[in-house]
Amino acid sequence: MYVFDNQAVNYLVKCKNKIQQSDDDEDDHDDAMIHWRRAVRSTTAMLEYIRSLRPHALAGINTIYNAEHTVDVLSRLVLQTLMCISKDQDGLEQKKKEAEAVKAQITRNPAGFARDDLRKLLYVTENRVHPRVLDYTNVVCESVRCGKVVNGITVYPQICCKHCKSLFMYFCRNINWLGDCKVCCCGKSKHEWRKTVTEIVPETVYKPEESVIAQIVDSNDAMIEINRMISEYQRRVEMGISEREVLLRTCAQLNIFVHRNAMMAHDDKLSMSLQDKIEIHEKARSNAKELEVLRQIQRQYKMFLNNEKSYCGRAEDVDKLIQRIYKLPMKGNDLKRAMEVEERARHAVVETGKTSRIFNLARAQPNKVVSAVSGYMGFK
Repeated sequence: MYVFDNQAVNYLVKCKNKIQQSDDDEDDHDDAMIHWRRAVRSTTAMLEYIRSLRPHALAGINTIYNAEHTVDVLSRLVLQTLMCISKDQDGLEQKKKEAEAVKAQITRNPAGFARDDLRKLLYVTENRVHPRVLDYTNVVCESVRCGKVVNGITVYPQICCKHCKSLFMYFCRNINWLGDCKVCCCGKSKHEWRKTVTEIVPETVYKPEESVIAQIVDSNDAMIEINRMISEYQRRVEMGISEREVLLRTCAQLNIFVHRNAMMAHDDKLSMSLQDKIEIHEKARSNAKELEVLRQIQRQYKMFLNNEKSYCGRAEDVDKLIQRIYKLPMKGNDLKRAMEVEERARHAVVETGKTSRIFNLARAQPNKVVSAVSGYMGFK
């Protein structure tokens, strides 16, 4: 701890600017000198301590920064993927009920089974996360106040700055110098710079060959195929449960690693997003099923955070953890493709920055740029 006192500085500033000293100031002269000498000793000791510190390697700092960015983006995509898994499981459970109904119908009337009904049971669809790179940047508010629930999914329709031209969100024309949004009045911390838009798209992931359907000529063949599909539905439900655990455990380890190693305080974006979405659903009084799924994910994630709190990974382990996610058979490729899209968007922002007018101007006239930026931010 290093102690500094303003009393001596205050006294000297008044002397320097020929400000009339009060009687109390004159009486404090000796005390001011004592405080000044103490501040000199503290400053010297602090600088000596700083000189004794071992500097961080730049490569290591970059690794931590990249890990933090990756974990933040991945956490958002993982939460969207977890909601897709939940919807997939609901669909598979519904398929199982339909299959059991068809089985009962065939049992009552073996000769009357419908091939088209059977064909529908043999198709399996999954919801997939599809981000798409935009040619521009939007400033989107993701606060509880601006969030909405549409068809059971949390969405953030509030775009506070469309086609934002600013190089940084701090300089966005709709964010004032206090850090509040002029459009929605929420804080800047609740806003995100988005150069991608994400869609949840249902895709067929399993469909039978027509030759397989053609081989079903009687009720026995139909019952065999239906039983096989019921087993397939159950297998996929169990895979979804397993992949959800891997995703949450891995995100817990990644966030614990970044929290321990980041140069500044790290916010667990998955925990924050979960809590925000739960509050949005509660505010909207939406489907109790969707709300319970979010609460279940939150409870499970908190459990993994507690269980993994002693995790001591290294910087090189970050990529291994991410590759573990990418290798998941059901959702791994989806997350990998989504991250690749996000990285392309990130690099596009970097390239835009390199050719930005303000940076080119800074190289030629740095003093004018500093003055312009200072004036914009409200400083003189």
